[in-house]
Amino acid sequence: MDDNVGQALSYISLGDQDLRKQRTEEAVIHFCKAYALEPGLVKDHLVALPPNTLHTVLCTLEDWCICGDDSGSLLNSGLTVSLGQICDLITSNGLRPDSRVAWSTKLRVQMRSKKFFDAVTTCVDALKIFSNHSDVVFFLVNRAMAYLLLKEKKFAVQDMIAACDKDFNAGLTCIKETGVKLLPSILEALYDVIATLAQKAKNFCEEERFLLIKIDRIVVGLNPEDSSTIGDCASHMIKLNQHKQAVVLLSDGLDHVTSLGKRETPEVVELLLQRAQCYLALGQTESALNDYLCAAAIDEDITQITILSLPHQQLDNITALAKKIASEVLTHFRLKVRLNNPCAVDAKNTADILDRAAQMYRMLYILDNNNVDALINAAECLKLQDKDTAAISTLDLILTLRPMCSKAYYTRAFCHMKTADLSNAFADFDMTLDIQPSFVQALCGRAFVWLMSGDFGKAAKDLTAASGISISATVTWITELPDCEQETLKNQIKEYLVTTSKKHSQSRGSCEDDSLVTLGNVLTRAFPTDFECHHVFVEILQSLCKMDEAQAILVRLITHNPDDYLATLHLAVLKMRRNRTADALEDICTLLKTIGEEKLASAMLRLTDKDRARLTRESHCEGVQRLNTHPGDATIEGYFSVAIAASPNKALESYVWRAKCRISKDQLDLAIADLNSALVKKPNHVEVLCLRGHLFILKKNRKASYNDLLLALLLNSQALKTFVLSLPENQKNLVMGTLEDCVQMLFSHYLTQGFRSKFILRLCDLLVQINNDVASYHSLYADGLIIFEDYRKAIEELDITKRLCPEDVSILSRSGLVHMKLNEVEISAAKFRELADVDLEALNFAAKTLNQEQREILCKEAMDKANYHTNVNQNDNALGFFTVAAAATCEGQLKEILRMRSKCFERLRRFPEAIEDMTSVIRSGVPIVGDLVARGNLHLLNENYNGASKDFLVAMEAQELTAMTLISSYPGREVAIKTFLKTASADLDRKKFADGLRVCLNGLKFDPNNAELKTLKRKFEFGLNNKCFIQ
Repeated sequence: MDDNVGQALSYISLGDQDLRKQRTEEAVIHFCKAYALEPGLVKDHLVALPPNTLHTVLCTLEDWCICGDDSGSLLNSGLTVSLGQICDLITSNGLRPDSRVAWSTKLRVQMRSKKFFDAVTTCVDALKIFSNHSDVVFFLVNRAMAYLLLKEKKFAVQDMIAACDKDFNAGLTCIKETGVKLLPSILEALYDVIATLAQKAKNFCEEERFLLIKIDRIVVGLNPEDSSTIGDCASHMIKLNQHKQAVVLLSDGLDHVTSLGKRETPEVVELLLQRAQCYLALGQTESALNDYLCAAAIDEDITQITILSLPHQQLDNITALAKKIASEVLTHFRLKVRLNNPCAVDAKNTADILDRAAQMYRMLYILDNNNVDALINAAECLKLQDKDTAAISTLDLILTLRPMCSKAYYTRAFCHMKTADLSNAFADFDMTLDIQPSFVQALCGRAFVWLMSGDFGKAAKDLTAASGISISATVTWITELPDCEQETLKNQIKEYLVTTSKKHSQSRGSCEDDSLVTLGNVLTRAFPTDFECHHVFVEILQSLCKMDEAQAILVRLITHNPDDYLATLHLAVLKMRRNRTADALEDICTLLKTIGEEKLASAMLRLTDKDRARLTRESHCEGVQRLNTHPGDATIEGYFSVAIAASPNKALESYVWRAKCRISKDQLDLAIADLNSALVKKPNHVEVLCLRGHLFILKKNRKASYNDLLLALLLNSQALKTFVLSLPENQKNLVMGTLEDCVQMLFSHYLTQGFRSKFILRLCDLLVQINNDVASYHSLYADGLIIFEDYRKAIEELDITKRLCPEDVSILSRSGLVHMKLNEVEISAAKFRELADVDLEALNFAAKTLNQEQREILCKEAMDKANYHTNVNQNDNALGFFTVAAAATCEGQLKEILRMRSKCFERLRRFPEAIEDMTSVIRSGVPIVGDLVARGNLHLLNENYNGASKDFLVAMEAQELTAMTLISSYPGREVAIKTFLKTASADLDRKKFADGLRVCLNGLKFDPNNAELKTLKRKFEFGLNNKCFIQ
């Protein structure tokens, strides 16, 4: 076996092993090494592989084609096979002969190696295999590049044409990408072929034209700036009636040329004219007209020659269409200007349309040099765009052709006026009027120029003359002016009317100046919704006593502008001036509901002082009258609001009355706001203070109500009293309660801060005056008088309080204190004696308020009275005075008074109270035997033997002899022994052995032989010694 074959088989075996291990790249490397030795053996082996495995191997080889090169080694794997050989392997029969990757790689290698003949051969072979358009285009273009490099320009152009015939866009793109470095050579080859064809024949046959179109399209695709070739191509297309294709070609060419900024070149004109020719052939006259207009804007002469050379039918079609479109545009925008549509002239889109119309009129003039009217219309279109300089140039041409054209003079004058060239404007307006004296618009224009130069008199004269000829035409002229000129004219006419009217008024001469009425009429018609214009005219008519006409003017304004509240207000004032006051007030009240008080007040500032004063007066009176006659009428508030809006600073009473209306509607916050406004204007208005104080009470704002009511009291207490008495009973009680609370608050301040308010007595006096039958008012008044040391009058008020409310015990304490202040000690003691019977705590509190001297005096008087009544056996009275003395005395004398009061209680057989007094004596210091015995006797009288026994025992344990002597004296020995026996028996029952034994021992001191006590004694002793003792 040959060595190469053996080695190749070895590599194939290794490759198969790698494939089984899925190491595809290693396997392919081994196959390639084998292929370098024995190509046929490897091809046969690969064909025999399973389809999936073969597919994987071929894909790997294609990847190497894409990524590899032909340097003799691939991926550093030691391969000696070239890319070309790999491509041949891939495209072998039975493997993948239609591999685009392999063919294109092989072609690329050959082109790089400058093997152009081989490249041509490869492309030929590939074209036999591939049928897909994109593949065919690719190999055709690459073959063309190979031919071009071989200097075979003819074959190169043929291949490029063939590629573009397959798919023009794909072919052109492929030429650009493949021949990017050969573009000059490509264009040169194409131009050479075109030149060769041009030399052969001056009149091309149809086939040659088709061929030239194909070549021209390729040239234009590669060099879009070649407008000459675009034109040639379009010419060939036109000759072949390919007008639509020509339009597309010319449109693309124009887009490219203009995108480079070459908008006004002869080339652009030529392309536009050619496209217009195509549009005419397609019956698209309007599109053709557009192109002719664009071309004329660049080169009018060439365009004119071209158009005039057209067939008559096409020329007539263009003329008719231009006239129709331009006329429609101009008519439309004339109407827009008259309607004063703000978007009609200023929008850019509008300006473009007008510019197009001007060009069309210019085109009409080009088509017929005698058509001067077309130039006039063109000038008007320019004027509507504010292109005044261009319009003037056109008008100069018109007047050269037609020197007596009044419309041209007028239009030029108007343009001069807009550019502030007043001298030329005057000259042209004068010339217009010389030719046509009744030219209303010229009179208006000259009037406007007079106004701009400051001569109002001459302006008024011209406007009057114009309106005399046709007032509607005059108004139309004004409304067609631009907004700024309209505003200027309006303001200057108003100024002239106002000034002239004042001059007539000041000179006291006749104001019958027809020009003023005429100008006013023009002004109001030209500006039908402008209030100021109508107001000026109405004032002039009123000064002329033309009231009906003045009213009609205002009615007309309201008709045109229903929302103009100023017009409605002035119409109402005019009615009032004509003594139709009720209607006027009703109108203003209706207006108030619509716009609100704030706007109405602002509007009324424009009225005269006299009118506003009358409005305030009339509306207030109407409101008061309606409130008195129809209290529930919902419109009443409006009348007061009108009065306030008319004269806020003079409508004080209207604020008050409106507040009353709002109170009736329970709109308390609004009513308070009105009263606040009234008080701003007159802070010391007592009625308003009273009313607001009442509202604050209803709003539960006591602090604010106190402030208002106190200020009203300070200013005029009688007015406050009258106000309170005028209220309904429930509201009156509410206010009285608030005033009473206010007094209490002031007393509180006095007690806590020592501040004596001057309002205390005023308020108390007011309360008493308003309602003399309320005890609490007199009581408060008395307290106030006491604070201000008017004790005598305080006694009177306390006496009244006592009469009205006998059960009020506080009166006694205060009376007692006041009498003490007056040094009427006897009466004071008597008052306190009454208090002692009903409220001991109040007596003690009152006594503490006295100073030491007063208490001593009161105590002495009370003791004297107590002793006196004791002596005459009036123990009840004596008891009261003892109580007073006890409350007034100091600690040192209290024990004796309590002993005496205890005796008094004993005489009245009120033993518990007597016991209580003696208990207080005993507890106040070291117990005295006599006090203990005395309390024990009281316990006996109260049948409390246990208590008596305890007191006797304590006394005996303290001083046995004295105690036994006192006890023996009273209640006596026998009673004492009985007491001890009862107590001991009770202790025995309760098993209190120690206590019982103590009782028995002390009892036996009175009678040592008492058997009962001895028996009990033994039982107690036994009980103490025997814990298990059971009785």
